[in-house]
Amino acid sequence: MVGNQEISQNTIASQLNEVKSQIQGGQPGGQLVDGAVLGQQIVNRLVLTELINQAVSDLNVSVPQSKVTKFQEGVYSQYGQKQVEQQLLTTQAIPASEVQDFFRLLLSEEAVSEKLSPTGNTDQRNAAFSKYMANLAKQSNIEVSPRYGAWDSTQFKVTGADNELSSLMSAE
Repeated sequence: MVGNQEISQNTIASQLNEVKSQIQGGQPGGQLVDGAVLGQQIVNRLVLTELINQAVSDLNVSVPQSKVTKFQEGVYSQYGQKQVEQQLLTTQAIPASEVQDFFRLLLSEEAVSEKLSPTGNTDQRNAAFSKYMANLAKQSNIEVSPRYGAWDSTQFKVTGADNELSSLMSAE
C-alpha cells in the first residue's frame, strides 16, 4: 500500500510468474529462481513506481510517449533489445512486458528532478529528488506485506523479506 494506492497481489503474482517463466525459458534446461527475492524486487519496483507517479502528478510534469519510445529505441540501438531486456529481467526482475514502463519511470525521475531543481547540476537535481521522494514516502505511509519484506525509509527500498512466508510448505 502506497498512500491510498494498493498494489494488488494479482499484479505481483502476474509479474512474478512472467519473470520466472522468462528466466527459466531463457536458459538451457531452465534455471532455478528464488521466488522470494524476485517478489521483493517486483514489490520494490511497484512501490517506487507509485511514488514517482505521485510525484509526477503532484508536480504536474509529464513524459510524452514519443520521448519514451525515442529513449527506448536509443537504448536498444546502443545495446541491443535482447541484451537490455535480459539484463533488466535478471538484475531487476523486470519482465519484457514492463520494460517500456521502466523507461517511462526513468524519464519521469529525470522530469521530476528537473522540475525540483531547474538550474541545478546533476548532483543538485539528485539531492532535490531524493529529499522530495523521502518526504513523499513518509507522507504515503508505505505498507508492505511481510511476505515481501518491509519498507526501509533510510534505504528507500523494500528490505528483509521473510522467505518462510514466500515458499511453499512441504507436505508431511
